[in-house]
Amino acid sequence: MLALNSSNIAEVEVMASRFLYAAAILGTRLCDYYFFIKAVRRRLSALNRGIVLETSPANLPPSAVGLGERLRQIIENNRKRIINPTEKASAAIITDASLHGWGAVFLPDSGDVKIAGGKWKRKPFLIMQAEARAVRLALSAFSAILPSTMDVWVDNTSLQGAANKGSSKSHALTWELQRIYEFLNSRGVQATFAYVRSAENPADGISRGRVFTLQDLAKGSGGVLWLVDPKVCHFVSNNM
Repeated sequence: MLALNSSNIAEVEVMASRFLYAAAILGTRLCDYYFFIKAVRRRLSALNRGIVLETSPANLPPSAVGLGERLRQIIENNRKRIINPTEKASAAIITDASLHGWGAVFLPDSGDVKIAGGKWKRKPFLIMQAEARAVRLALSAFSAILPSTMDVWVDNTSLQGAANKGSSKSHALTWELQRIYEFLNSRGVQATFAYVRSAENPADGISRGRVFTLQDLAKGSGGVLWLVDPKVCHFVSNNM
């Protein structure tokens, strides 16, 4: 590979692209090489505007060349590593909340679907608080059968973001999230929160007091697949 201090713009573009690709795979912190990337971007910007040619010398500043060569050295000296695959979630909980109450559907790999839900004894003030409380109640209802890794699907993007972050500007929502993570940590459960559209949420009817049907369970699209031919659904809990 050519030296950065003697390369033209086209050659620097190729090398920088390879560096960035390799750095992403290796998990290298690119912020340490900001001025190298910035120098390359400036040359490419001038090329796009027709100020210079691909064959024009890159003329990178010495400091940028030093950073680029350091990044090259890290990549070339990469050692063989053992990468452990991420454990696949073995179950999913889909929850929903309304002014009427809450609902949840538990979908394990076995297909032995279970549902839970009921009316509010005390209605939450905020819908996000209600959605988070539905998650907390669902985890409690299914506590005896929770796997070590699972996905929690909610139809509120604000709750999804706050749950994955672990906090919120809302005191009420933060309180619910703290209870959720205390519960998960006490049982050694890892949960990832994901988004499902309201129209595709099989727990929507439960939260509104409607009878749960197989049509509810068959909802889903866009990469979210509910079981079309489920086993018998067992009602677990209506505790508030």
